[in-house]
Amino acid sequence: MVEPKRLAAKIEELLENFYRKRIESLTGVKLLEAVSKKNIYLYQAVGTPDGSRIVEDILRAFVSSSDETLFGQEFFEPLAKWIAEHVSKGEVVTVGGSPGVDIQREYPDRIEAIAVKSGPKIFNSQSRKKQIDEFNALRLRLMKIRKQYDPIVLYCYGRKKSGSARGKDFAQYAGQACWEFISGDVEMFVRISEAMGKKPDPHWVEFQQKFNEAKNRCTLQFLSEYCPNGQIDWVKL
Repeated sequence: MVEPKRLAAKIEELLENFYRKRIESLTGVKLLEAVSKKNIYLYQAVGTPDGSRIVEDILRAFVSSSDETLFGQEFFEPLAKWIAEHVSKGEVVTVGGSPGVDIQREYPDRIEAIAVKSGPKIFNSQSRKKQIDEFNALRLRLMKIRKQYDPIVLYCYGRKKSGSARGKDFAQYAGQACWEFISGDVEMFVRISEAMGKKPDPHWVEFQQKFNEAKNRCTLQFLSEYCPNGQIDWVKL
């Protein structure tokens, strides 16, 4: 079991990384790039004549998408790896040793190859095939060891039917089951939430300030580029 103070310290460290990257993503956002990913026909169809509203909507969509990616990369995935290393009970734990495998745990009779994903909707058909290929490549390299090989995908939040890999490409565990699997602690998902506590509160003020700055900067550019006469030039947009 991970000692509570050590878990709290690690979570604080990872959250600080997430908050810093979150601010950096806002200060570096480029309006034209963000606009190019949106359905401009939809804004025109629903009758959105206010350029500042379009900019704010685009920025909020950008933040939502960016947050999802950043939180997985800067918080969930490194936390799962850290916990796996700190709850070792004699097994050999290797972090990031093979392509597509984030954690490898070797026991006397078996090897677990674990890929850590943020959420359960991460795979499309192509990325799922790539994950299976990476599991199989490691399986071939480990055949000479003659141990049971268990490929596993962990989803740090959400729901998936948990189970072994028998008859399937890999086993999978999501949400509470994910954190219990990696830590051996059925309450780990609760302990993570409790350790986060009120740490986000002071960062919200700084983030909102940076968001407003980005909105003002992008609105000024939007009005200059696409509203030369005060009205939105939909053709140019």
